[in-house]
Amino acid sequence: NKPDEVIYLDSNDNLFRSQIKISNDVGSFLITSRYLVYTRTDNSSPYDKLCFYDLSLTHSQNSHNVIHNKESYWARSIEKNSRLVAIADEKVIMEMPRGNLETINHRILTLHKIRDLVETKGAYKEAFAIVRKNRMRSNIVIDIDFDKFVDAINNGELVADFKAAGYLDLFVMAIDEIILCDEMKYLFKESEVADKHERVSQLIKEQSKINFI
Repeated sequence: NKPDEVIYLDSNDNLFRSQIKISNDVGSFLITSRYLVYTRTDNSSPYDKLCFYDLSLTHSQNSHNVIHNKESYWARSIEKNSRLVAIADEKVIMEMPRGNLETINHRILTLHKIRDLVETKGAYKEAFAIVRKNRMRSNIVIDIDFDKFVDAINNGELVADFKAAGYLDLFVMAIDEIILCDEMKYLFKESEVADKHERVSQLIKEQSKINFI
């Protein structure tokens, strides 16, 4: 995002963002539109680490997020000496020490995929399918933009799409009032809506009558 920034790995395996050292013992790295993704050797563990660094934030903000929004959200264990090959949507492709390629879905990329589907395409059915597959809360697709979600109900598309896919009852039953965990708050703002389950359920019930009776 900043044309004057340089991301580089020096001869001692130290990873830098311009003049700021991000990490040592780095084996490989890739850059997406938002994240610097890298593998880090962990000499105290039988595994290495796959780490994410948000380039839209300052270095101190990244450090704060790792501490307060669960380190597991920003780093996960991988096989020793694994190397990054490519990143496509929510999938991270790595070369294993034996030479074979393996693909993993990382939580942070999955959350971005859900948000992009809702914000750019209004694709709530596809977003909810990913939520179900990854056992996340239904609230995510609501909290991205509550007003937009309500509009999608009122215009009939959301109810029709969910009912056709067999998701409607599952979705309504899964809505809760629980506050999003810290790692979710990083990307999603909790919509300040009282009685969220009751309001959404009522809107869907009313629209279902309009569309299907």
